[in-house]
This record gives sequence, structure tokens and C-alpha cells, in this order.
Amino acid sequence: MVTDIQVISFDADQTLFDFNRVMREALQKVSLFLADEAKVQCEWQELRRTRDRIERRFEGQAVDMLTLRRLSFEEVLSDHPDRQELVEKAMSIFTTHRFGNHYFCPDAVKVLTELKKTYRLALLTNGNSDPTKAGIGELFDVILLGENFA
Repeated sequence: MVTDIQVISFDADQTLFDFNRVMREALQKVSLFLADEAKVQCEWQELRRTRDRIERRFEGQAVDMLTLRRLSFEEVLSDHPDRQELVEKAMSIFTTHRFGNHYFCPDAVKVLTELKKTYRLALLTNGNSDPTKAGIGELFDVILLGENFA
């Protein structure tokens, strides 16, 4: 079979990476931290909704995702006397888990490895899931992360 296909491109989240799982777990860790350290009860779903609500305020504007996350933690802790210190700790917990744990969708790495034998591969994502941090960057000829264009 002859084909003109030279490059295959992929999105990252929920295509290669199980973004929903890692995000849920990262927010659950922050929720537990807020309950333990700040005595603030805020379930992980509320942290997600708060971030989404803040994102809508910036519609049409370029703003990176970690800024939105920080603003959501600031809002949840808006009345707390140790707000800034707690936000910094929450961000550290969040980023450590969010970018330190990589869950791949079933067979994603296997498929990429096979495709790489024949095609050039590109990752084009509006998010910040970075295959180089997940140990699979060498499989891609081109990596474009939306966060680099905010």
C-alpha cells in the first residue's frame, strides 16, 4: 500500500494521557491539604469548578493554566489569614502531582512506538501535558504546547 502520509499528529489529554485521572488526583491532594492545614473544606470538584469559573472571566484573553489554578486557590482561601503561604503550598502540591505522575491511555505508548518506525509524529495540544516530562518526548518530531503561546 502506497501512502502520502508523512506526519501523524496527536492531542495530549485524553488521547495519550489520562488527564482526568491525574487532575482529579492532584485536586484531591490539594483538597486534603486545605482541610488539614487551612481547615477549609473544599472538595476537589469545587476546586475544579472554581478554576473553570475564573477561566470564563478571561475569555478571549491569553492566560496560562497555572495562573488560573493559582487564582482559583486564592479565591478558595480569600478569607484565610495565611492565604499567600497556603496558596504557595497548594500550588506546590498541585504541580508536583500534576506534572510528576503520568498515566497513559491504554496502548498509547505502544502505538506511538510502532508509528514512529514509519512516520514523523507531532503532538499539538492546547494544554500543558508535556511528553518530554513523561519520558516519551523522543517519540515526537514536533511538540507544541498551548501554554507556550498564552
